[in-house]
Amino acid sequence: MTGPAVVDTAGATTVVGTSHGRTDARLKCRGEAEYVGDIALPGMLHAKVLRSPVAHARIVGIDASGAAGVPGLVRIITAADLPFGDRRYGHILADQPVLARDAVRYVGQPVAIAVARDPGAALEALEHVDVDYDPLPTVELSNAFAPDTPLVHAEPVEQGFLPSAVVRAEVTGNVCYEYADVRGDIEGALARADHVVERDYTFPSTYQYAMEPHSAIAVRQGNALELWAACQHPFLVRREIARLFGLDLDDVRLHVPFLGGGFGSKSYTTVEPLVCTAAWLTGAPVKLVNTVEESIQTSRQHNMRCRMLTAISRDGELLVRSARILMDTGAYATNGPTITFFTGVAAPGPYAWGAVDVNAKCVYTTRSPSGSYRGFGASHTQWISEMQLDEVAAMAGLDRMELRRRNLLRRGDLVHPRLGPLDADLADSFEKVLAGLPARPDAAPGTRVGVGVGFGVIPAGADPSANALARIRSDGRVKLLVGSTEIGQGARTVFAQIAAEVLDVPVESIEVPGADTSMTPFDRSTGASRSTTLVGLAVERAARDVVAQLSALAVRLLPADSGEVTYADRTFSRGGLGVSFDEVVALLGPNGDEIVGRGRVGIGEDKPNFPVYWEVCAAGAVVSVDEGTGKVTVLHTVGVPDVGRAINPRLVAVQDSGCSIQALGHTLLEELEFGDDGELLTPSLVQYRVPTTDDIPHRMDCELVENQDGPGPFGAKGCGEGAFGAIPAAIMTGLLDAGVRVHDLPATPERIWTSLHAEEQPADGPPTFRALA
Repeated sequence: MTGPAVVDTAGATTVVGTSHGRTDARLKCRGEAEYVGDIALPGMLHAKVLRSPVAHARIVGIDASGAAGVPGLVRIITAADLPFGDRRYGHILADQPVLARDAVRYVGQPVAIAVARDPGAALEALEHVDVDYDPLPTVELSNAFAPDTPLVHAEPVEQGFLPSAVVRAEVTGNVCYEYADVRGDIEGALARADHVVERDYTFPSTYQYAMEPHSAIAVRQGNALELWAACQHPFLVRREIARLFGLDLDDVRLHVPFLGGGFGSKSYTTVEPLVCTAAWLTGAPVKLVNTVEESIQTSRQHNMRCRMLTAISRDGELLVRSARILMDTGAYATNGPTITFFTGVAAPGPYAWGAVDVNAKCVYTTRSPSGSYRGFGASHTQWISEMQLDEVAAMAGLDRMELRRRNLLRRGDLVHPRLGPLDADLADSFEKVLAGLPARPDAAPGTRVGVGVGFGVIPAGADPSANALARIRSDGRVKLLVGSTEIGQGARTVFAQIAAEVLDVPVESIEVPGADTSMTPFDRSTGASRSTTLVGLAVERAARDVVAQLSALAVRLLPADSGEVTYADRTFSRGGLGVSFDEVVALLGPNGDEIVGRGRVGIGEDKPNFPVYWEVCAAGAVVSVDEGTGKVTVLHTVGVPDVGRAINPRLVAVQDSGCSIQALGHTLLEELEFGDDGELLTPSLVQYRVPTTDDIPHRMDCELVENQDGPGPFGAKGCGEGAFGAIPAAIMTGLLDAGVRVHDLPATPERIWTSLHAEEQPADGPPTFRALA
C-alpha cells in the first residue's frame, strides 16, 4: 500500500512565476473565441425589451394589440403572462420583478418583451406597445428621508436565497441595510483633539463598461431550461432561475462561453430571467443581447454622499475617525447591502484610531439598480480618508508621510473587529511606493504639480470554498474542470500553469473549458479576487491528487517494499529506480481510461475567518494641473500590490495597470448624470467619458510584493482590485498637494478650475457630527 506522493516543490518552480502567454490568445486573435452573441441555435428567436421611459410611476394599463400585425412577431410578453406569477428575484433581498406589473421604479426597467424571428421585428413590435403611466414623485438621496417622500417599496420585501456572511439586510423606510461601527470613547477622544477636519464629499455613479453587453440564450426542454449566458456567477444564477421557475437545480443547466469583461456588472442575475421567460412561453430557443446603451441604462456603481471627520492630537496621534455615508442602491438592492458594508469597513483606512464612529445606509431610490464593481465599495471612501490625513497633517505642521508611517496598521492587527487580522506588511509597501516616486518635478509656467499617495485595503475572497477536477487520459493530456469563469482576467491560463507545475507537463497539454453547471464542479462566484487564490488552490490539490493516483500505478513498475514513491522531474522513483511520467500514464491503457483528481477548498476547513485574505495595494501619483483650463495630467503612477506569489507576473502587472486606469476614470472623468426626473443624461459612450489612450499616465510602474504568504497556491494572493482604492487616493492627495481642493468626484476640469478660483473655506473647527439623513 502506498501513501500520498511527495511532490518536490521546495526549490524554484519552473512554470509558476513565469509570464506564460495566454492560452486563449490564439483563439481571440483569430476571432475564434465564442461569445454568447456568436451562438446560433436551430429555430432560434430573438427577444427585445420594452423599457420604462419614466423613473417612477404606476402602470395603469398595457395595450399590445397594435403589435399583432408586425411580420415575424411571435408574441408580446407582459407581467400578466409570467409563468411564476409575481415571484421576484435578488440574492440578498428578493425585491426585483422580472417585468414591472403595477409600477416602474427606474428609467429602463423592463415592462414587456417582444419575441420575434429577428431582432428588427422585435424592435418594431415594441413600437406598437402602448403603456399608460401615472407618474409618481422620484426618490433620490437628497429626499429619500423626507416625510413626504414615497417609499420605493411599500410592500413587504422577502429575503433572498443567499444570506450574506457579513450583513443582514432588512427594509426600513427607504433603507434596505444600515451599517454601524462604533469603537472607543468618541467624546473623550474629541476632547483631546487639537485639530479637526470635517467635510462633505460625493462619489459618482459610474458604468462598469465591459466591452460585451449583457446577453443570454435560453432553451426550454420540457420542464427544464438550458442557458448560455455572459455571467460571472453561473451556479448562483442557476439557483435563482430554478427558484423563480420552481425547478430543481438539476433542471437548469447554464453554460458560460468566453466573456468580454465583467468588472462586477455580470455578477449574479441580470438578463437571464427575461430570456428564460421568453423561452418558457414560446417553447423555442431565444436569444437576448442588450445594446451598450441598455447596459449603461441598467448597470452601474453606487453613487455616494459622505460626511467624514478626522481628529488628531498636535503630535500626530489619530484620535477619531467618523463618517456618515449614504449609498444609492437604486430601485432594487442587488448587492448593495454587502457593498455598503465594505464601504463602511474602508472608511477608517488602514490606520490605528483611538475611536471610530461610522454609519452607512444603503438607500433605495428611483434610479437604476446599482451593483458590484471592481474594488467592491472600498474605493468610495479610501480617497477621502487619505485626503483628510493630509489636511490634518498640514494643520498640525506634521510631515504627511511620517504621519502615515507612525499610524499604519501592522501585520496581525485588526482592520475591523468582525473581520480577520491583517496579513500584509503595509509599511513595507508604503516605503516601496516612496522609493519609486521621483523627486517633485518643476512645474511649467501656468501649471501646478503635486505628489500623492494612497492605499487600497480590501477584504477579499468572498466565501472560502472552491472545487476542481483534473482528468488525465492515457495520451497524457489533462482537462481541468472548474466553475470559475474566464472574463478576460486570464484565469484559464493561470489554472493551467498551476496544474502544469504540479504535474510537470507542458501548459499546452492542459485544457480548461468554460464553466458548465452540469459538468464543472460548483464554484460560488468569479469575483472578489478569488479565482487564483481559491479556485487555483483547488486546482493545485486536484493536480496533487492525480500525482498520488499515478504513484499508485507506478508501484506496478517499481521495486516492492522499498519506501515511498516520490515524483520529480517527470519521474516516479522508489528504491533508487524510476519510471517516467509517460510510462505510468501509458498504464491507463489504449482504450482511453483516465484518472480524475479532486481538489476542494472547504468552508471552515481551510480559512475559518472572513476575509480569506486582505488584498493590499499601496500607490503613488505625480499629477500636473493646468491653471488655465483645470485639466489634470497624471504624469507618473507607482503601484505596489501585495500578491503573495505571482503565478504569472505579466498577467498580474496587466491587472494592476488596468485597474489603475479604470480607477483614474471615476477619479477624473466618469459620471452617470441623472436629471431631476430620473432620466439618464449620459446614455451612451458619446456623453459618458471613459479613459482613452490619451488619458493614460505618462509612466506607470508596478512593483509586486511576493512574500509567498498568501492562502492560495504556492503562497499566492489575488490581485487586480486594490489599485481601485489606492490610485484615486494617490491622485486626489496629489491634487491637494498641488493646492487644489476638490471634494466631489470626478475631479473634472470644471471642478478643478472652480476650486482654483474659489475662496478657501476653513476646515479646522468644532465637530458637528451632522447627520446626512
